[in-house]
Amino acid sequence: MHSFGRDFDNEDEMDDYVDYLIAEGILEEDGFDEDGDVTYTYNFEKMKEKNPELYEIIINDINESLLRLYELGFVKVDYDENLQAHFSATEDGEEFFRTFMEDK
Repeated sequence: MHSFGRDFDNEDEMDDYVDYLIAEGILEEDGFDEDGDVTYTYNFEKMKEKNPELYEIIINDINESLLRLYELGFVKVDYDENLQAHFSATEDGEEFFRTFMEDK
């Protein structure tokens, strides 16, 4: 089983790692999904400080995913006055994401 840039031998091992991430403040509860399961969000500042290796893995994955979505024409990039990038869905992207979520 592969998650968080690591290989786990079983689900209990992965659950222990998730518990560690929660205890360190790297994962924070974000709400509930449609099945009632807890959802989480990353605290990137704490991740960068407490687990820089995981931070690099996650940031690289996000960057690769955003680049691929951009190449497919599903997202566009706008820059603000501070040259901060802001990503948003194109019309094709909105349709793709809507279809993707319906299939889940």
